[in-house]
Amino acid sequence: MRHSKGAQVLARVGACVAVTSSIVVFAGSASAAAATSAATRHGYDRAEFALSLSGDELRDGGDRDGRGFARLDLDAENERVCYVVSWSRLDGDVTAFHIHNAPSREDGPIWINFFNNRHLDGDRDTAASCVHSERWKIQNVIEHPSDYYLNLHTTAHEMGALRGQLG
Repeated sequence: MRHSKGAQVLARVGACVAVTSSIVVFAGSASAAAATSAATRHGYDRAEFALSLSGDELRDGGDRDGRGFARLDLDAENERVCYVVSWSRLDGDVTAFHIHNAPSREDGPIWINFFNNRHLDGDRDTAASCVHSERWKIQNVIEHPSDYYLNLHTTAHEMGALRGQLG
């Protein structure tokens, strides 16, 4: 049976939420001292990333007690990026989540915007959705993941509470 693209996207996001929830539960007691990343490429136009988020690489130190995990599905052909991000023990409310363009230990501009101006519980929560982005932007992330990082922002850490380099 062939499902519509909308149903396929919903299934993909649902699977990401299930995987992320399991990982956050099992990784809850693990140290968040270093961000780790795993990437799976599905050809030139598609890649998936799964990574831990920590405050270690943030200029102001980020939220040292916080923990996070994110999963991305980048699809350049369909100009879509799906994400699932989970976090716990963050100071303040979660307000924004983006991909930024900069190598490790450097700050850079927002490259792909997932959400802004939200107020989600910093103690523990998950956000998941898909956003549209231009094909060339997604392709750059797929081809040069070490030049990009995820940044989760909170009211207590406006410049970023948690960060994870994609490559």
